[in-house]
Amino acid sequence: MASTKKRESQATLIVQQIAKDPAVELFQTVDGDEYVSVVVNGHRETHLIRSSGFRNYLRRLFFRSMGKAPGASVITDATNMCGAIASDPASPVHAVYLRVGESEDGALWLDLCDRDWLTVRIQPDGWEVIENAPIRFRRAPGAMPLPLPETHGTLELLRAFVNLTSHDDFCLVLSWLAAALRPRGPYPILGLHGEQGTAKSTLSRILRELIDPYKAPLRTAPRDERDLQIAAANSHIVAYDNISRLEGWLSDGLCRLSTGGGLATRTLYTDAEETVFDAQRPVLLNGISDIGTRGDFAERSIVLYLPQISPEERQQERDLWNAFRVVHPRILGALLDAVAAGLRNMDSGITLSAMPRMADFAVWATAIEEPLGFARGTFLRAYTANQNDATSVVLDDVVAQSILRFANNCDSWIGTAGELLKLLTAELPTNDKSFPKNPISFSNLLRRLAPSLRSLGVDLKFGKREPKTGRRLIEISQCVAAETESSR
Repeated sequence: MASTKKRESQATLIVQQIAKDPAVELFQTVDGDEYVSVVVNGHRETHLIRSSGFRNYLRRLFFRSMGKAPGASVITDATNMCGAIASDPASPVHAVYLRVGESEDGALWLDLCDRDWLTVRIQPDGWEVIENAPIRFRRAPGAMPLPLPETHGTLELLRAFVNLTSHDDFCLVLSWLAAALRPRGPYPILGLHGEQGTAKSTLSRILRELIDPYKAPLRTAPRDERDLQIAAANSHIVAYDNISRLEGWLSDGLCRLSTGGGLATRTLYTDAEETVFDAQRPVLLNGISDIGTRGDFAERSIVLYLPQISPEERQQERDLWNAFRVVHPRILGALLDAVAAGLRNMDSGITLSAMPRMADFAVWATAIEEPLGFARGTFLRAYTANQNDATSVVLDDVVAQSILRFANNCDSWIGTAGELLKLLTAELPTNDKSFPKNPISFSNLLRRLAPSLRSLGVDLKFGKREPKTGRRLIEISQCVAAETESSR
């Protein structure tokens, strides 16, 4: 009993020391996450209270105060007490950001993740490196530092490191990067496809390294949506390598990361409590085959196809990365210049005559296209063409092709999902697995295909009920495909 009291008194003593220190602030976020801000060597650091970073801080503080290392129970008790203080309703509430953030004056911020906790403030009149930013950043364990950005750079330096086929593809890549420097989405999903030897993984690493370097830059496909959300909680850009196919749950999960939406799952070691993951993140994928064949995924995506690299053009990775690290600070500085100019254009007003899907991204990309070095209208032309290509991939689906043929043979049709399924599969071999096997799954698939089919003039309407029977009906009719234009 005496040893227990001694441990408790040591934990209480260290927490009392923290509470009296004006350089330490215990606070919570709007979501109730418990944080601490501490001043270390003249700069402020922000840590989750139940993180290894804060536990290490407690160990150092204890050693300086007591002259010895603390026991594990002392650190646990002190952590629990600090968490209780931070979660108190009277404690301050602050926003905490990961890699990129935004202050109340509208400035964007980029955390360099270096030892001095330097950040870059980006405003319409330019950017500058700042010590002790007024907003709070947390660091994931795998986050790696960015170099100090340099002025007088140019984005043309990046062309030597990207294996792209066209000027429009380069515009879309830079637009994706510029969007990733904002703390709020929606963010398009960038998909890189090509045969073996097209440098898909290398390009993925370069894009990741440019603004959000990470110890393990590319991940294998997650096992479940919980793994996906944990990845999003620990890195700003979520990048997956060599994806061969997207399961339905993974496609849906990536869509939620792109445009927003959370996952609630049972908290480990509890019976009824939930842990809620909620994040918007830029997503980067690469693979050999087309993987975004679901309509909602395709609408959120920018899909680029990389060409083969000839033997004469190949180089050793060591040489490529050495060359990239030399120009990285100048490329980053040029990208920051463009973002600052994009903020100026946003202040002056950007309008699109017709809003595409991912409208917020399209408006921002239109504002920044000229600062990125492209003529006015380049982005929307390239984006519309890319979306049309993505739609064509979706419409290569056997079900979509069957519906197009069916619609072309009649002016209109009304019936249930079960009736339509029976009509479309009547001529299929009995072992054909192209179509869902029940009306509910078939109806869900039709809802996903509907936007892509509408772009080719076939309109699907859902929800109308048949008088008397109450059956839920689907109506198929011809419509005029929509077009998108922009203006400033």
